[in-house]
Amino acid sequence: MFKISKFTSQISYKNLAIYFSKMASKGFMIAIVDKKYHYYTKISKQNLDFKVIIFDEKYINKENYINEMESIGWNVVCRNSYLLVFSKRNDEDIQAIEIEPDLEYKMVKSSYIQNEIVDFILISIALIFSVFKIFVIGEMFTPSVLLSLPLFFMALAYILKTAIWFYINYDNAITVTKLFHYEYHTEKVLNTLMIISFLIWLSSNTFLFFNTNYDFSINSIYASIYLAFPGLLLVWYYNYILKNDKNILIKIITFLGIIILWCLFAILPLVFRVF
Repeated sequence: MFKISKFTSQISYKNLAIYFSKMASKGFMIAIVDKKYHYYTKISKQNLDFKVIIFDEKYINKENYINEMESIGWNVVCRNSYLLVFSKRNDEDIQAIEIEPDLEYKMVKSSYIQNEIVDFILISIALIFSVFKIFVIGEMFTPSVLLSLPLFFMALAYILKTAIWFYINYDNAITVTKLFHYEYHTEKVLNTLMIISFLIWLSSNTFLFFNTNYDFSINSIYASIYLAFPGLLLVWYYNYILKNDKNILIKIITFLGIIILWCLFAILPLVFRVF
């Protein structure tokens, strides 16, 4: 089963354990973890606990840590160049071998720089672009500026979430205090808001791309909301079709139907002068 990851950031690795447990209870065992996707195998429904470790060979010997975890009863589920995933039955009273907070922080920081720094730079550029457009090019509260706000909030949310995590945990690592992590539901809400913001921004710009001669006015705001509807269908598709045990043909047909609907929503206003 191929599925897009809900939590792609290195700083969200703790929430992966919660998410993997939810998937196991539905009958899917995590098999491959990568930054952009997860791959699950079909299993009988099980109640499992997971332990996710971000590691760096400069700070920890991966094979020694695996051997130690296996010696006390944890099972290695999958691994990649920067992450280890272990599992156990949730009725087993087994404590994971914890890594010191300062060492854990160093490994997460190193992994983030290696795997996510490009994303951080691109999103920072998006933030700079939207700020420039809002505060330099246009006057506040004009339609052009308002259409830049979704990109601004999406980029700002991502950068603040990352910056706050590293800022708080920099002090925690020095004082050898347990690291701070966002709650699972907080992470889910933030990710959902970022996705919706991006879809609204993308939808409004798609509308303007198809209609280059459009008389830019407040109607563009209505157009962005209008075009965001098929985008929200993609969120529904991801949550209720792609991640469930549906026939692959059903998944493909549903996805193509949403894409076609999005294209129709972009073209129809040009034909019928809806806006």
